[in-house]
Amino acid sequence: MTNEKALSVVWIDRDAASGPVFRIGSDIALRDGENQLRICTQTTPDHAYRLGLEGAVSELVDRWGGGLELVLDFEGRGPPRPGQALRMCQSLTESGHVERITLLRKSWMPSSLVSAVLALIRASGTPVFVRDEHE
Repeated sequence: MTNEKALSVVWIDRDAASGPVFRIGSDIALRDGENQLRICTQTTPDHAYRLGLEGAVSELVDRWGGGLELVLDFEGRGPPRPGQALRMCQSLTESGHVERITLLRKSWMPSSLVSAVLALIRASGTPVFVRDEHE
């Protein structure tokens, strides 16, 4: 038997057409499109965060129908350390819950940082794209 604990997800509106859907730790998830979930993140995903996010995404896939596009919107001075990010991307992709990940490139992000984040996500086998934040 395992004692794995997920970080609590605070639901705001599971069926929002747009805007806030849930909060996990200090991060907020927003619905940006029919099957697009944007995570405004400052948190380094640890094991509990990964489990909480995986559970929330699974529930949204059931409610919204079909796999999601997960948009990573790093807030603050830079993305969090890798933590459980690779395993989280792998798990979400293997489950069929996330079809692709899009990284919002911000003006403060150096090219080397964007390249490192993309390499991490690609190592999980998840299709990843980059979009400038103002597109």
